[in-house]
Amino acid sequence: MGDLRASAKVHSVSFAAPRCSGDSGDCSPDGDDSEPVPSQPSFSFLSAVSSGAANSDCRPVERGPSPSTEGKETRGQREHTDDEEAVALACHKGSLFSQEERGLSLPLSPVEEESGGDSGSEFKREEVSPSLHREPGERVAPGKEEREEEHGDPSAEVPSSAEHKMPSTVFQSKGGLPGFFAALLGGKEADGAAGPPPRPPEAPVSPFRPQGDGETESHESAVSAGPSASSSSSSPSSSSFSSSSCTALKTRGSSEEEGWETRVEARGVRTRNEAQEGGPQSVSHGLERSEENALEARETQELEETESRQLLRDHGGKMGACVLRDSDEDLCLFRLWGPHVDRCWVQLNPTKAGESPRRFELKNEGNALWGTVLRGVPVGTPYEFVLHSSWNDCFAQEGDELHRRDPYARHTDFFSNTCYVTDASRFPWKHLQSFDPPTWNKLIIYELHPGTFSPASADRTVFETLVDKLDHIRSLNFNAVEFLPVQEFGGEWGYNPRLLLATHGKYGTPDQLRKLVDECHRKGLAVIFDLVLNHGSAKLNSLWNWDGYGKDASGGIYFEGGGESGWGRKFSFHKREVRDMILAAALCFIEEYGADGLRLDSVHSMPWDLLQELTHAVRSKHPSKILIAEVTPENPQICNSAGFDSCWIHSAYYDAIKVTRGQDGNHHLDMLRAMIDVHRGFRMSHQGVNSLLGSHDQAGNKQGGHTDGRAGRYFVDLFGGRNNWHSRAQCRMWYSLQAVCRGLPMMFMGTETHQDKWWNVDEQHKMNWNFVENHDPLAKQMMNLVAAANKLRLSFPSLTDDHAPVRFCHLDYQNRVLGFVRGSLLVVLNCSESQWEGRDYEVQTDSVNRKFKQVFNSQAAEFGGWEESWSSADRTLSSSVHARLPVNLPKWSVTVYERQE
Repeated sequence: MGDLRASAKVHSVSFAAPRCSGDSGDCSPDGDDSEPVPSQPSFSFLSAVSSGAANSDCRPVERGPSPSTEGKETRGQREHTDDEEAVALACHKGSLFSQEERGLSLPLSPVEEESGGDSGSEFKREEVSPSLHREPGERVAPGKEEREEEHGDPSAEVPSSAEHKMPSTVFQSKGGLPGFFAALLGGKEADGAAGPPPRPPEAPVSPFRPQGDGETESHESAVSAGPSASSSSSSPSSSSFSSSSCTALKTRGSSEEEGWETRVEARGVRTRNEAQEGGPQSVSHGLERSEENALEARETQELEETESRQLLRDHGGKMGACVLRDSDEDLCLFRLWGPHVDRCWVQLNPTKAGESPRRFELKNEGNALWGTVLRGVPVGTPYEFVLHSSWNDCFAQEGDELHRRDPYARHTDFFSNTCYVTDASRFPWKHLQSFDPPTWNKLIIYELHPGTFSPASADRTVFETLVDKLDHIRSLNFNAVEFLPVQEFGGEWGYNPRLLLATHGKYGTPDQLRKLVDECHRKGLAVIFDLVLNHGSAKLNSLWNWDGYGKDASGGIYFEGGGESGWGRKFSFHKREVRDMILAAALCFIEEYGADGLRLDSVHSMPWDLLQELTHAVRSKHPSKILIAEVTPENPQICNSAGFDSCWIHSAYYDAIKVTRGQDGNHHLDMLRAMIDVHRGFRMSHQGVNSLLGSHDQAGNKQGGHTDGRAGRYFVDLFGGRNNWHSRAQCRMWYSLQAVCRGLPMMFMGTETHQDKWWNVDEQHKMNWNFVENHDPLAKQMMNLVAAANKLRLSFPSLTDDHAPVRFCHLDYQNRVLGFVRGSLLVVLNCSESQWEGRDYEVQTDSVNRKFKQVFNSQAAEFGGWEESWSSADRTLSSSVHARLPVNLPKWSVTVYERQE
């Protein structure tokens, strides 16, 4: 490139926001975790400058000793006000901005001649060679990669106000910043001279302590305990952000979805206003009193070099922060993976006002692993990682200080980089060993979204309040509950994971989740966790550009080469280290949270061999745990080859809609036969999960009720709403059918009360408990039906037998009536408006001159039907010599008859 000059005639440059930029991993302005994120063009910083800026000569910066960070801002520190509208490019480690602030024009001041008339700037960009894109299992030691000089076009964003200051670590230029960059930064120049003398580190900005006047809020406040911490926190109108912070700036009209204005009032977590009024307080985060005392009394020490390295070798598979249980001391191992790290530390953050953070350097173990073992680190200790990146380009200098969350953390502060040391083995389980979960073929699953099923109260978290609602689920005769993701996520529904092993801070603490699981087991409910392991969050992604490397806006070491999923960047499945983290997440929720099974989201986005490796890893350790896959379209090979035990059958829901509407002519009975038999190819009954009335995918709607390519409504709302008798009858029919056909029945929360409209996280579309608590008659009828249908399924072994066949004995295409036999049961389905009374309809059976007893009728009066819909007053009747059974046949009904021996 030639001399980088910006002509005085250039007054503004417009920018298109890159597809994914900055440490935030912000690929989606709205954080939507249910819709594909459209791809956006990346932007070349230098190409945006007009023709007068075409003559820059990028030459390497002279390297000397590792640059001190004293007196500098860490990468990612910014100032911002609500009134600013212009946003331009920043380095790929920059802040995350709101949608309104993207893609706007940036006013430029005239170019200032610098360095004695030399307006050129000398700075260097280095990139790791393509050798970093290595085969699975291959590792590269830090600092050993072959490098090559590259003049690419980094995608970045730069604040446009004079109040915004570019971190001085980003540029080293001859004579300071060139005029063009000075114009970008409001005329402020970064002095290349050495910073002030070293100062002792100050306490980090805590989310539990006052931070300025509240005009600017950070989603993840920097906990930067280095010299930069003091320089950026002196003004109440500015906040200090670490470069790992996925910084969300408070804007007018921000929704609860962003969640940065009103914080979760969990134990030890207060709102910003409360923090300002109450002053500093100790950070407890729901710890036991003994653990709080241990934190106050801690005296952390580094072990002897030989002892530390021996422990690291002995625990080679452990990552993150791990309490070493084979020691009587409070020994904690800290380990991270950082291919682009020169040096790194674990920073133990203050637990009370007046303390300062302490740093302990991690040792290079080879293969890009860094670790150490510390003595005197009790459970509950707050920590974060601090890295010096070896990655070097025009927008980031080697040695920049990065503050990062632990990718393997179990417990985090949702609003900052702080993580907490945990030890799952210390939890006092009461029912984990004694609980005998149902066998897979007998599972009846209730699916729920924790945050909208049982929201947090003033003094209790979501996990705590949810315990009170378990009796409702059990009263409906469900024996399993499936939680939508409880991994820490951005967005709303849970399908945008920020970290894979951490629990969602807005829901509660890890121990509160364990308590919830323990209570589920006490009440006879198996627990299935919904996990997202195929992609990272499109917004507020804690793994984005984790060690500073972010070539071509790839997302860094955890995402490069992964491609797009439509909801966020896929993980780098080809890397052994990334695979290990995915496997660790799956095992974590079984081993540390007591799960009885896992449901994996969108496994069609993951490599087949990884799925086989994952199922083998779980099966070899926990053969009794059920593994359920979501794959579209349904593929029996997900069970037969990939190793899963079951698969969601999405198509059955859409087939039910077509049959209800009378679509596809006479083909509707063929659809029904496929639904009842769980589609051909699935050999055993438990291999298909049926949700004929819809899962969260079908009931959920983020478009204000408008269709978004799915039904986007509760089933009852598709055919007239909860006040329409026919619509309610159709819901009763379809739920009853899934209780007697092959496959595992599943129902999404709210379906049992005929909740209408759609489900979403806003107040109007959460679980409506008024229907239950006020004994709404329509809700009571459907709840009675669900409880009776579930009881029926568990009362007759032939309905849950994995190998019991479905024998169709009656097909009436003209009247849309179908009959089939399962063991001793005859099931008759009438999916039409026609009905027959006085036993005027004859059903072909497989039994001659046999007595039958009617054991179920979806149109019974207690379910919302009428008493005369039963075939006889005493519920008994007999078949003829031609094996035909005369019955009453209500409209939109499922009736079940038991053959008497």
